[in-house]
Amino acid sequence: MMRPSPKFTTGLIALVLSFWATLAGAIEITDREAVVDLVPHMVFAHGTAAEPDTMREGYRAGQFARDVPLNRFEGDHAAELWGAVEVAAVTDLSRRVLVGVPMISEVDIYAYETGPADHILSYSIFRPFRADQHAGTRLQSHILDLPAGATQLLLVHFKFGPVQRLNLTLESELYLNQRIVMDTAYGAAFYAFSLAAICVFLAFFAALRDSMSLLYALLFLTGLAFLAYMDGLLFRFLYPDTPRIQSALGFLLFLAISGFGYALAGIGFRHSAAFTAARLCWGLAGASVALYVFSLLAPGPIAAFLGNLLLIGMCVAVAFGTRLPPGKTTLSRRLARGLSLAVMGGVLVLLAPLLLPAIPAPFGLLGSTKLLYLVLILGGLTNLTAQILAVRQAQDEAQQAEMAALKREAELNRELAGSEQNYARAQALAAQRQRTLATAAHDIRQPVQSLRLRLDSLTGSVTQDTERRLREALDYIDSLTSNYMEDGGFDDEGDPPAEETYDVSMIFASVQRMFAPEAAKKGLDLRIVDTSHRTNLPAAPLMRIVCNLVVNAIKHSQRGGVVLGVRRRAGGVWLCVADTGPGFTPEEFEQYKTHGAKTDASDGHGFGLALCAQLAEELGLTLSADSVPGRGTCFYLRLPTV
Repeated sequence: MMRPSPKFTTGLIALVLSFWATLAGAIEITDREAVVDLVPHMVFAHGTAAEPDTMREGYRAGQFARDVPLNRFEGDHAAELWGAVEVAAVTDLSRRVLVGVPMISEVDIYAYETGPADHILSYSIFRPFRADQHAGTRLQSHILDLPAGATQLLLVHFKFGPVQRLNLTLESELYLNQRIVMDTAYGAAFYAFSLAAICVFLAFFAALRDSMSLLYALLFLTGLAFLAYMDGLLFRFLYPDTPRIQSALGFLLFLAISGFGYALAGIGFRHSAAFTAARLCWGLAGASVALYVFSLLAPGPIAAFLGNLLLIGMCVAVAFGTRLPPGKTTLSRRLARGLSLAVMGGVLVLLAPLLLPAIPAPFGLLGSTKLLYLVLILGGLTNLTAQILAVRQAQDEAQQAEMAALKREAELNRELAGSEQNYARAQALAAQRQRTLATAAHDIRQPVQSLRLRLDSLTGSVTQDTERRLREALDYIDSLTSNYMEDGGFDDEGDPPAEETYDVSMIFASVQRMFAPEAAKKGLDLRIVDTSHRTNLPAAPLMRIVCNLVVNAIKHSQRGGVVLGVRRRAGGVWLCVADTGPGFTPEEFEQYKTHGAKTDASDGHGFGLALCAQLAEELGLTLSADSVPGRGTCFYLRLPTV
């Protein structure tokens, strides 16, 4: 009788064991399988503070089940769960168990074969860092050596942290080393890109002094620190011997993200004049601070759930609180708004697995979180770039409007100069004619006096009626010559006459005709207060003073209006020009009265106010001003009484 060969016997035993393992629910593994996901094959049971041997007996007695509800809010401690899975080696194997759940509180893995349990992993967030328990960003067990035909029971005790999700794999040494190299390369690229993007936000802040850029930088820097916390990098490099700060630091970083995000959205809503939404966002930023204090006292899962809700609300608020400068709708504005909404949609999809464990994470929990971070940071960069393009476009539009205003101002100045020249020419011609008439009248008075003497000598030679008529004619001629001499610049003593008086309202009416269209173009109201006051000041220099003050007021006022009028003040009559411009201090007013001095925002040459002060001084007047920085200015010119 032939005896079976040893190879045949070994194969038969392996086949029988494989069949038995299949009946028992064990996972068959060969050396061709580099990685095996254990979670789909596991059964679970509750057993807070139970011993592994007790749970093993419960597993053998069928007390474990496929679907065991996990209460994520179990009183004052983290949720716990026991899991069991049997592994059957078809060939000789050497494997490690890898745990990829971020921020897990505690995990213990026991391997049972024929004798006592082999405690292949014992990890706690409350114990100092141990490098041999970490494979990159995951936890690793001791090596499991499984001979062909062996079956082992893996009993796993999880004590969850803020995230109630399982990730348990069985991996070969070669695959594990390759995975570590790949994760390290991806992690280095991720952190390098993130830091570069944060530097871009800081560069925007340094160049533009924009608080939005700084808040973006703080938001993403805090988010990157939180991801480093989830990867275990902070624990590994910053405080490996101080595990007691782990929980507090994690919640601090997590809730700082929502706090900075709500502050960012609040600023955006404020600039969009949505003040109610802005106050709500700032209130939620304060709620993030309050929740951090709550997390120090309450169970972590409850605080984490509330924190996730705040994070979702923050993403929605940032998307809708996108601030764009006022202006017409352009491609960059539509692009910025569309990208904001797309980012919000992506964020909600990626956040859903964090909030609801029943929803699968498409790239793993940590991978989905990093992808969420990249989506947010790319959305922030795109949004900020679109804002800068919109600001640049608004600046170009404002510059074009300013150029048009300057051109209009130059045309008005030319018209004003021409009017002043025509007025001065007409006034000089009228004065010349008046002096000609006065000279002629002066020359006529001499023969009139001679005629009077001749008439006196003829008394008695002519009739009384003829003498009376002759005297009336001479009196009339004498009165005409006296009037012409007075109007021509001479009185009886030869002194020059006083200046002619006129209504100040004539100057006001001219100013309104010239500058009302320019004010209306800027959305300002140029209001003239009627007055019956008369003055004898030279009209041309007074007109130039008023025009310069009104032009400056229109140029520097962005809202409100300009008022021109006359009022009685401090025992005198004052010509007033009031505006709603930026205003200035008394020291700045004295500086601007110097030729060439101007404000930083002025595009002129700094001569307007200095010219007004010089003309007022030449007229014997004083130009003064009452100004409140940020609220407006009122210029005063005291008019002499007539």
